[in-house]
This record gives sequence, C-alpha cells and structure tokens, in this order.
Amino acid sequence: EQFSQEVRYGFDGLAGDRLSGVVGLYYLNETVDRTEIADLVSVIGSQLPTVLGGLTGISGSYQDADNTSMGAFASMTWKFTDAWSFTVGGRYTREEKDIRTQVRRIADTDAILAAPPTETYDVSASDTWSKFTPRAALQWKPTDNLMLYASYATGFKSGGFQGQAPTAAAARSPFDPEEATSVEVGLKSTLLDRRLTLNVAVFDTDYEDLQVRQNAQRPGEPLPILRITNAGEAQAKGFEVELQARPIESLQVWASYGYLDSEYVKLVDNAGVSRAGNPLQFAPKNTYNLGTELTLPVGAEREFFARVEYSRQGEFWFDPAKNAVNYQGSYALVDAALGLKLGDGKAIELWGKNLNDTLYRTHVIPFLGDRFAVYGSPRTYGVRVRWGFN
Repeated sequence: EQFSQEVRYGFDGLAGDRLSGVVGLYYLNETVDRTEIADLVSVIGSQLPTVLGGLTGISGSYQDADNTSMGAFASMTWKFTDAWSFTVGGRYTREEKDIRTQVRRIADTDAILAAPPTETYDVSASDTWSKFTPRAALQWKPTDNLMLYASYATGFKSGGFQGQAPTAAAARSPFDPEEATSVEVGLKSTLLDRRLTLNVAVFDTDYEDLQVRQNAQRPGEPLPILRITNAGEAQAKGFEVELQARPIESLQVWASYGYLDSEYVKLVDNAGVSRAGNPLQFAPKNTYNLGTELTLPVGAEREFFARVEYSRQGEFWFDPAKNAVNYQGSYALVDAALGLKLGDGKAIELWGKNLNDTLYRTHVIPFLGDRFAVYGSPRTYGVRVRWGFN
C-alpha cells in the first residue's frame, strides 16, 4: 500500500522579470507485506543432494516493511540577460525504514534450511538516512532556437534491508545509501524552420557506495545468497544524441544514440574478489533507435498513420563479475503500429511489439553455476481502441 503527496508553489516575473522558481514539499509512505517460499523439495531440490550433501527442505520468509520519505526542495533561476541565466536548487530528503522479518521451517529433511535462509529467526530493525543534494546549472541562449548548458547535480538513494536474508544478523544489518555526483554539458536546438530538432548531452557521473545486487557464496555459507551490497566507487560517462526531423508535413523521422563507458572503481564481491574495472550491471555500451511515422489525411478530421521503430541494445552483464552464465548479448527489437485517427480523441490502432520475435533476458539470478532467468516478451500484437468523451 502506498500514499504520496506533493505540494508545489511556482513563481515567475519577480525582480523585474528576472527571477523565477519553485519550492515544494513531498511525502511518501508505503507498507509492504511480503511472503516468499524457498522450495528445495521440487525438481531443483532433487538435484541438490549430489551437489550439497543432502540439502533439501522448504522454508518460508515473511516480511513486514514500512518506509516513510519526506523531502523539501527549491529551485530558482536568475536571468542575467535575455541570453544568460543561472539556476540553483537543492533538496533535503529524510527516509526511515522499519522492518520485521521471520523465517520458519515448513518442511526439512536436513539440518540446514532451504536456500537462501540458513537459520530460523524473527528480527525487527529500523534505520534512518538523510541527505541534502544541491544542483546548479548555467544556460546560454544565443538565439531563440539554440540553448547550451552546463550543470552540476547530486543524487541520493537511501539505504535499506535485505528482502530475504540468510541469517538474523544479515536481516538486521542495512546496506548503505547510494550517492551520485554528475556533471553534464549539452545543447538543445530547433533548426530549419522547426523541422529539425537536435539535442546533444555529454555526462560524467561518479557514484559512492553504489548499491549492487550480487549472488555469491561467502566463506562458511552452504549456498550462494542474493544480497544488495555497496561498491566503494563507480563511474559512468558517455554521451547521448537525439534527432527528430520532419522533411515533409506528413512524415516524421527520429533517431537517438547513446554511448556509456562504466566501471566499478572499487568493488569487492561477496566471495572477497575485487571486481574493479568491470562494467556496471545492466549497462550496455551502445544503445540506439530509429523510427518513422507517416500520417495522411483521410476525409474530414480523419488521419491514417503508420509507425515503425527499430531499437538495438549492446551486450551487458547481469552481475559485476562478468560471468559467462550472466551475459546478455546485443539484441534488436522491432515495433510497429498502423491505424486511423477519427477526431475528438477517437482512434483505432493495430499494433505489434518485438515483431522479429527476439529471445532476450531481462533478469538473471545465478545459482550453483546455472541461472534462473526472466525473458522479455515474445512477439505480441493486438488492437487498441481509444474513445474520448466530451
């Protein structure tokens, strides 16, 4: 269950039309009631005795969690001239998390519980984190169609508790909050009588205590355990280019390309091995997409449209160790749609996603040299009808 509320006050035209900005407050409360069963009596469990000397069983993990987040923020922009402006702002965030976690035996044929818990327990824990994160940006707008900028920003992600911990000590021990500092320069432009839009951004982001999901076996543990831990330092830098063009009134074309160079600067994994120099999880170096949409009038207030989009994502790894079993090769997806806009918010559309029926993984949990994998949707298609009411 979740409740959130944000209140903002915006202002403009102050100090001789030079000062504008926004101030606000944010509140969030969410509660989670979570049950998870680890079953090693099933088909998987029947294979484990030869691997782990007879470890089988069923355990239940039950967790009640309450999270409260409060924030206060402000941002103000001062126009030095019609071309130059400076923005400064910040946010103060405070988060409190309270958890109660229980692990119980449901069925057991061995002295050790089923993975990942290795003992029964009932623990409660809480912790609070807070952080002020400032931002500053300088903008130069030499013409109405061109804007260049440079920005410095910081980010904060609170700590937390393991969703399913192997021991009572691990259940009550939180992982640390994550902090990021980013520098970005870029431009935004509209050219050729607004028929061409070009945006470029170059960025460099440094992380401290980056939260990393790992599944590994620590010394003295009978099984690998899925944990969130912190990387001492990490870095991600790259650039993005976005292009939109309308060569004729009825045809729109767009393209984008992103390059990302990321690495763990300091990271020791659950097994005590340094993974410094490896790329971040879920972080392909290259991503791009191409798309086009054709719109043709069909009688009064009716339009036929056809849209095709091609996207490609480079290779990446699901874990910081770059294990081959956790590798996802590059893949491409093709989406398309065609339909009829009838006016007044009405439309009928035939759509298709992943029309090339690419097989790709979106999530992997390694386990004993193998993996549990979640796959992306196969070729899907359907009809969408929109109807507006006045």
